[in-house]
Amino acid sequence: LALSKRIERAKGLEIAKVNSHLIILGKSGSGKTTFLKHLATDWCQGDFQPKKLAVFIELRRITNKKWNLIRAIGEELDSKKKTL
Repeated sequence: LALSKRIERAKGLEIAKVNSHLIILGKSGSGKTTFLKHLATDWCQGDFQPKKLAVFIELRRITNKKWNLIRAIGEELDSKKKTL
């Protein structure tokens, strides 16, 4: 470990533009959800990866071993369709 070395941080959007698979980590209140909401807004406006589909699923919704990603995506898309 090089604890004395500072890690150079890059802006989240810059990293997201060049990496299609991300894991957003941080302490409570560090801005993870806010960052993802900004990313989603850019996505909806066509400013970010317009050829891909974004689905936001909170990890706290995974409550047991029977949880299924494909079903969760379908449920999320169905709930959005009903509100339109």
